[in-house]
Amino acid sequence: MPIIETLGDNLRHYRENAEKVKDEDLIFCNSAGNPVDRRNLVNRAFARALKGAGLSGVRFHDLRHTFAALSIEAGVDVKTLQVMMGHSSIRVTLDIYGHLYSTAYDRASRSLENLISGGLKVIDLTTITA
Repeated sequence: MPIIETLGDNLRHYRENAEKVKDEDLIFCNSAGNPVDRRNLVNRAFARALKGAGLSGVRFHDLRHTFAALSIEAGVDVKTLQVMMGHSSIRVTLDIYGHLYSTAYDRASRSLENLISGGLKVIDLTTITA
């Protein structure tokens, strides 16, 4: 699955500076170089990160929803989002995130209007008389 360049750069930098890694496929590992335990990740590292950012009441799973919402806002189509989220069908994706596509539909309408009309229409207000 492709990722954005900024994330790739950050993960590469993090991995290059990791102290112990037993499995070359790991990016995040514990102090022994083994995979991070899910509970430790959420209860320790994630909780510490939230506290450091001054946030509370954020669940780890909320990161997934934030990713989906930002993807929709960035114009990702629903089929692509379905694949990126690992949903079994496009219907699952629409059932969960369909309400977020209302602004995407507006953006699509404006894009289509611009394409059909040959670009943005500018009205010269100096020629309008009262």
